[in-house]
Amino acid sequence: MDKLTRGAWREQFLTAVETLKTKHALVQDFTVRAEAAIKELTGSCRTIRQQAESDCQMLHMRVTELQHKLVQVVDARERQRRAVLKGMLEGQRQKLSVWGAMLQRANQILADDDGAVFLDVNTNVLDKQLRGAADASLNPPTLQSVSPGLTLNLGHVLTSLSNMHFVELLVPASPSALTCVEHHSGADSSLLITWKCDTVNEDPNTFVVEQRRLHQSWPLEHEKHPWVEIYKGPNRTCSAVGLQDHESYCFRISATNSSGTSAWSPPAIFTAGRPTAPASLILLQRSSRALTIAWAGEPVLSSPVPAFALPL
Repeated sequence: MDKLTRGAWREQFLTAVETLKTKHALVQDFTVRAEAAIKELTGSCRTIRQQAESDCQMLHMRVTELQHKLVQVVDARERQRRAVLKGMLEGQRQKLSVWGAMLQRANQILADDDGAVFLDVNTNVLDKQLRGAADASLNPPTLQSVSPGLTLNLGHVLTSLSNMHFVELLVPASPSALTCVEHHSGADSSLLITWKCDTVNEDPNTFVVEQRRLHQSWPLEHEKHPWVEIYKGPNRTCSAVGLQDHESYCFRISATNSSGTSAWSPPAIFTAGRPTAPASLILLQRSSRALTIAWAGEPVLSSPVPAFALPL
């Protein structure tokens, strides 16, 4: 293999290695995210099971309370009806006792053959009592239904129980691929931001876009400027206006549908205004196949000196 052929082969080999490295990294990233998703799924289902068990225990407690309440209602109605019936029964028993004594005395009088007892004063009184009792109504009081008159209507409850089911909350995923597609510089700089976010089951999304100005000397997680809402609506584009040239701004977006609101998107950083021309190029490193140069120009939050590797 001559020198030129070996060089071409090496280039192809290095290209294949780099391609395989990239694919390996992508697959490795997917496996990490898939394992995290499985772990999250397991935790979510565990939480749902615990919540279902707690809700069923609460339902059982409510049913037990309802049972006690219904038993108390039935007991109260039974005592009420029992008191009425006992009062009626006692009245009729008193009548039986009085009338039984009167009949016993009357039988004694009728058994006396000489009839002298009719001249007795008490006998005359008894005669009046007997006639009065005989003339009185012979119909006993009417016994109405002894049922407590209660009907437990559980039809709608049983229907509700049979129709109980889980409702899947189809919250949209966090918006992604935040991109600045247009710059306008000048006295009133602006940025046109776009993003991607799929709808779930044709349930329309409402997006909220927030921005905050960044300071070059402050880390992103310790940023002191507050988040400010600049857009809320169904579109997947938003214009950030009133910006200052060469100042960096951070943007985040959430999506809301009828099931709930997504998490915030990862923050994206864009700089307002058109970049200035690079100046003061500096050679940082060189090799037989590449030059690494740096230059002064637009400030970058992650690195104070922009750098670029130029393959030869």
